[in-house]
Amino acid sequence: MQNAHYAEALEQGRTDAEAIAAVLRRDGRIGAGDAAPLARVTSAVMFISMAASVNVALSVEEIMQDIRGQVGVLLRR
Repeated sequence: MQNAHYAEALEQGRTDAEAIAAVLRRDGRIGAGDAAPLARVTSAVMFISMAASVNVALSVEEIMQDIRGQVGVLLRR
């Protein structure tokens, strides 16, 4: 049986990815088939950037800039 917190985290990740995909679909350059995978990658980038111990000393703005930079590379493809 799964831990309740784990199940909640999975649901939050799914909800976040759906919201990100909806935003990505607004961009005419991103096809409907690409929005969901890009959203999952974006969600992973966000999670790793916020959870990485190497970023513990960074401000929220610095972490956001890091996320923007990484996601920007994905979207320029």
